[in-house]
Amino acid sequence: HVALQPSKYHYGFTGAAGVQRSQFQPCRASGDQQGDEVPGISGGASGGASGDWRAFRARLLVQHQQDQQSPQAPADPSQDAQDNVPSPTLVQEQGGGQHKRVLGSESESNMVLLQMQSPNLAAEGVWAHATGGLIEQGGILLATPCTSEVLANERLEQVVVFIAQDGSEGSVGLILNRPTALTLGKVRYALVNSPDSQLEKAFFGSRIYNGGATAQQVVHLLHCHALPQAVQVVPGVYLGGEAAAASLVLNGTLQPNDFKLIAGAIVWEPGQLQREVTAGCWYTAAASRSLVLKQCLQLPTPLWREVMLLCGGQYAQVADQAYEGDEVSGE
Repeated sequence: HVALQPSKYHYGFTGAAGVQRSQFQPCRASGDQQGDEVPGISGGASGGASGDWRAFRARLLVQHQQDQQSPQAPADPSQDAQDNVPSPTLVQEQGGGQHKRVLGSESESNMVLLQMQSPNLAAEGVWAHATGGLIEQGGILLATPCTSEVLANERLEQVVVFIAQDGSEGSVGLILNRPTALTLGKVRYALVNSPDSQLEKAFFGSRIYNGGATAQQVVHLLHCHALPQAVQVVPGVYLGGEAAAASLVLNGTLQPNDFKLIAGAIVWEPGQLQREVTAGCWYTAAASRSLVLKQCLQLPTPLWREVMLLCGGQYAQVADQAYEGDEVSGE
């Protein structure tokens, strides 16, 4: 057993006196670029996520599953090698195994909502797979059935956390599926500088998500657009770029729904997150940006359950057991 300190994550949005812009700079892998090095806007269905190696890894996992289930027909040498690799969307169709019927219907309901909210993200499809305890920047953490008990906080139940930063100085995560009752402008904020006044005007009425207990006065802007001053966490997923985002929303180029406003974060000291994973507090996974970036309001299938079903196997069984006898309801 791994000795863990009591959880320091106490939720409940504080209604802090000021909203600051996110200041931390996620570590970038070799070859990653900041948004301000990319002119214009990108990240649509045919845009910035095409170079995401995690999507290619997901395709390979699906191919491996299919090879185990049935003999592989000889490859057509006239086809490009990548054409023989299934689309990431097939993870939704194939990854669930015996849960295929349940996953198909429930994920389809979520996809209908995503098509209305963000057609470009919906066109990319959805995929997710477990990474067996591997903590990686841009990956996600899924609460296990014992998370709330071991970390002594029932509000961690079924959270989905995006790993925005992971390095020698520790890790930073943003909870994706905890929308609050607050919207920007509903509570009077003392904004700290002039760019934020534009941000409030552009995103007035936008839902604020509770990203974690640390620094809840800091609002992180999570999105898929390569904007000036935005930082790319993984291909196609960015944090920041508030001034450009506000300007483009105000002039009608982008929509407020293209962005998630996340107040606060979960912060782990070096080695702390790994100890929690080893203790069984978190499942680790990789997921498509369409799952990471979509709004989690009134989802027919809660995000935690959807991702667990997409991971298939034992994860799908855990999800089914968690909702056994209950009517599934949204976030």
